[in-house]
Amino acid sequence: MNAVIPKKRRDGKSSFEDLVSYVSVRDDMTDEELDLSSSSQAEQPHRNRFSRLVDYATRLRNESFVALVDVMKDGCEWVNFYGVTCFHNCTSLETAAADMEYIAQQAHYAKDNTDPVFHYILSWQAHESPRPEQIYDSVRHTLKSLGLGEHQYVSAVHTDTDNLHVHVAVNRVHPVTGYLNCLSWSQEKLSRACRELELKHDFAPDNGCWVHA
Repeated sequence: MNAVIPKKRRDGKSSFEDLVSYVSVRDDMTDEELDLSSSSQAEQPHRNRFSRLVDYATRLRNESFVALVDVMKDGCEWVNFYGVTCFHNCTSLETAAADMEYIAQQAHYAKDNTDPVFHYILSWQAHESPRPEQIYDSVRHTLKSLGLGEHQYVSAVHTDTDNLHVHVAVNRVHPVTGYLNCLSWSQEKLSRACRELELKHDFAPDNGCWVHA
């Protein structure tokens, strides 16, 4: 398995809502479906796909759109969000972006242009199909390796490419202390965590700045 940190905006204005929308809305869900489903799309045409789908799902109160699959041992939730497998530790997936934004605004000693949004991707080789429990463990292990184990996050499994992968959107601001994680050596820490997960779950070894002994 491998870890990728996508390039970020340089102005420090990444949006929790945009990122949660990107990672958790099913790729084949069309804008037309969302527009027809959302009761407020006429009044708020700028609302992103996540907002419109949340409106749709919560208005219908239909478990086939937002279903709690399981509560993990550490209290995090495994949710099926309109066909997308998601894991999170926020109040709910529907309020995750707002929850993160509220905590980010309480940050201590953060500059105005400091971006509290962090996004990374864990990807497996094409022949691998890790179980949801293994994906969850991989997300939690990598978060802990970055010092973000207690931070708010949303992760979502994507199958739109040859390689199954999971996007992780995390708040750099600690929800209790208010301190912002500087994420030093984040790529190196993620690479080492991937090697550890390969050994633990017998995933195929991949390239990175760490290798198996």
